[in-house]
Amino acid sequence: MRCACRSLGTTAMRLGSAFALAATVAAALPVAAAKIAFNVVRGVETIDVQASATVNADTATAWRVLTEYDRYAEFIPDLQRSQVVARSGSKVTVEQSGFALLWLLKMPVQVTFEVNEDPPNGLQSRAVAGSLRSLTSNYLC
Repeated sequence: MRCACRSLGTTAMRLGSAFALAATVAAALPVAAAKIAFNVVRGVETIDVQASATVNADTATAWRVLTEYDRYAEFIPDLQRSQVVARSGSKVTVEQSGFALLWLLKMPVQVTFEVNEDPPNGLQSRAVAGSLRSLTSNYLC
């Protein structure tokens, strides 16, 4: 079964997350990602990133990787900490901290995400606190 992991976000840091998650799913299986694509559009106050990766993975494996929030720092570059701080039904609150690369500068980033899970179809997240003004993403399996 093929799983398409797609992300729509507003920062390059999330773009890195999309590729890292797709690569991790691919690494869990003997077959590499079949297709990776991205598009970046710079607005006046935003950077819109659309990224997708199609990997040969079963839905259960893709879902497990996407929802192991406490392990994100193990495979997402420059992410130092990722921790689930609350869970209520399909809503998960995740705090993350690390660095985002802006040109040649590494800027510290702290963000709290509210994640709505829709197993096994995907998840949506949005920043609710922290140093990023606006960040949303959708991952579909």
